[in-house]
Amino acid sequence: MTESPNKKKKLTGGSLVKLVYLTHRPTTTSTTTSSTAAGTNADGGSSTAVAAAVAAVAAVAAVGPPSRSGSFSEAEPAGFAGAPAGTRLHFIKFETKYIERCIEFIRDNLLRSKQEREAAAAAAGDGDKAAEYIHVSEQATVITATGGGAYKYIDMLEEKLGVKVYRADEMDCLIAGCNFLLHKVPNEVFKFNRNANMPYRAQEAGSHVFPYLLVNIGSGVSLVKVNSETDYVRVGGTSLGGGTFLGLCSLLTKCSDFDEMLEMSAHGNHRNVDMLVGDIYGRDYSKIGLTSDTIASSFGKAARWKSDGNRESAHFNDGDVAKSLLHMISNNIGQIAYMTAKQHNIKQIYFGGFFIRGHSYTMHAISYAVNFWSSGSIDALFLRHEGYLGAIGAFVRADDAVDVRRVSWDENFAKYNILHNKSGAHVLDQTEGNLVPYPLLDETAGAYVPDAVDLGTDPELRDYWLNNFEQTLPKLATRVREFYGTEVETLKSIEAFQARFIQHLAAVRESPTAFGLLSPRVLFDVRQQYLNEFGFPDPYWAVKQQDNEKAIILLGNWLAQLDSMSWEERQTRIIEGVLSGNMFDWEAKAVVDMLEHDKLDFSIARRMLRTPWLFDDLANWIARLKKPNPPHRKAIIFADNSGVDIILGVFPFVRELLLRSTSVVVACNTQPAINDITHREIQALSERAANIVPEFREGLANGKLQFVPSGSGSPCLDLGRVDERVAEAAAEADLTVIVGMGRVVHTNFHARFRHEALKLAVIKNQRVGEQFGGSIFDVVCKYEPASR
Repeated sequence: MTESPNKKKKLTGGSLVKLVYLTHRPTTTSTTTSSTAAGTNADGGSSTAVAAAVAAVAAVAAVGPPSRSGSFSEAEPAGFAGAPAGTRLHFIKFETKYIERCIEFIRDNLLRSKQEREAAAAAAGDGDKAAEYIHVSEQATVITATGGGAYKYIDMLEEKLGVKVYRADEMDCLIAGCNFLLHKVPNEVFKFNRNANMPYRAQEAGSHVFPYLLVNIGSGVSLVKVNSETDYVRVGGTSLGGGTFLGLCSLLTKCSDFDEMLEMSAHGNHRNVDMLVGDIYGRDYSKIGLTSDTIASSFGKAARWKSDGNRESAHFNDGDVAKSLLHMISNNIGQIAYMTAKQHNIKQIYFGGFFIRGHSYTMHAISYAVNFWSSGSIDALFLRHEGYLGAIGAFVRADDAVDVRRVSWDENFAKYNILHNKSGAHVLDQTEGNLVPYPLLDETAGAYVPDAVDLGTDPELRDYWLNNFEQTLPKLATRVREFYGTEVETLKSIEAFQARFIQHLAAVRESPTAFGLLSPRVLFDVRQQYLNEFGFPDPYWAVKQQDNEKAIILLGNWLAQLDSMSWEERQTRIIEGVLSGNMFDWEAKAVVDMLEHDKLDFSIARRMLRTPWLFDDLANWIARLKKPNPPHRKAIIFADNSGVDIILGVFPFVRELLLRSTSVVVACNTQPAINDITHREIQALSERAANIVPEFREGLANGKLQFVPSGSGSPCLDLGRVDERVAEAAAEADLTVIVGMGRVVHTNFHARFRHEALKLAVIKNQRVGEQFGGSIFDVVCKYEPASR
């Protein structure tokens, strides 16, 4: 059924089918209800966009440590988070001249019965370990298509796939797709400047997305003002778009493939074809603000061919022609976009469409034009998944599809090598829980930025962190072996995990911003993605259980000691206890050897805290607690590590707030990361603590004490994306407490809040300490009154 590449069909070369489809990676404890749908989109004259949708999957209730196949053992303690089950959104493209390959892919991978796919997986040797496939119900599959190809190929799709294909309005799909990316996918937006040290600069979309101008560059160009999720209007356009580039380049060069044209232009020199201001005046025309290298006339030098029109005698080549065309069309689009935005008083301009394809010269030309005509007041903004807007929109609008707009997504960088990914394939993993901005953030002085440092702009610091992650990888691999075993297949997977993650670090060295933002938080998150992808989501699970057991037996005695102190001394020792507990961090090289040899206890940790404290607002915090100041109504506490940290550090602090009649909500990681306490784990732990702490027992009974998932699976904390249950709990809160180096120092050090905030951490890394003017084991105790 696969069409031969040489077989002639009346299909536009370079046109693309963009396929978006959903898969579910199950575990044996999950229950699945599903229906399927699909949708597609394409550019370049004949467009098709397919979106295959599968219904939502019930939440997985993990019972105990799993085998690597994902099956759970009821004999083990509760709380282990196994290999993440759940939903994946896939993006892939096909050239329309090979559309039958796309049809084969849909038929073989999305429409075959569950039994057929399971048999194929088993035959391939994947079995349960790679049991990622779509569960199809008895209901008919639905395909939703948009774009020009939705009309051109609908009969072929229905005939060869044997399903009903529904057409969706192209503009509706484009807007739905763009809104989905801006609201639901982190690191989606970026700026580009080819002449900068770091050409790619990630840009948070922020919480105030509307209005914006969407410039969709397909065969032609449409400019759409988007006012809300459903309100948009086309306010302009031009016929000079991707089709123009494809057509003229086909006429003027020997190339007929769109990707080859873009590649060819990368090696061309437009100055051999374009007439510049310097060619006319011999220098800048500074009186009107034109530099000598400004293009005065696109293809102006082409008129200097010899009169016989012999192309071979010209002083330019096909690459020069392609580069000139690219500049001409991109500059024109950028200028029209800026003038349209100015006319409609719009500050945000997003460029999409598969014409861009992440091509640096295209983005540079558009960015230059917008910057030039706006005098630097507006930036051109691009989308990482810009070529899939229509397909995504077809998917999210499918009647029978999962409502992917009601959940959140993370891009899975462990699935594909983004730098050398010629198929245009991407994967988004559904997060466990819907993620929303933390409502107590104060963004009046500027948009919230989670990271304290940007490794994309600091080469020395970037090298330090990349080296650090590479150097600590063997110890992490040892931890994985100790917990997951030494079976041959497991050892092969561990080796593959290490090799792939090292490849990722190498890719970051080659192109630091290729994956969007670059910070310690991002590197931690990506490493966890690789652990998840290879079936090792929680290598510290046993360590956490042991640490919890050691700490819980000390809790009663520690609380009795605190109760014997004066009020003011107790407040001091409680904060010192939180900080001392924060030393028990299995990611910190400075203390790992002590932890492994059982040479670190609570009292030793307290003595290791450097004095005077680097950031010391303890006196201000205690003053706030004194009468006649009223107690806080509700506190949201973002906890850090398991063991001593949560039990002897955070629990006494929680108890003290409860004694002051303050409601307390403790937010813990949704998914595992190193030895951080997870929501599943703390639920069981809190019940044990309630047998020791009467205030816990009473608080759990009357709702004054709650434990909620934070939405995170990282040692850091992005408050722009927290579980909606945290946001709901924060509605009446007037105090935010953040604990831990990853959550306070790597992230949120500069975060501001509308109400009071207390940030507590110990710096357990010499290089990080120097970054803040301190040293290893320096203390961060920042009390910040309400900003407004």
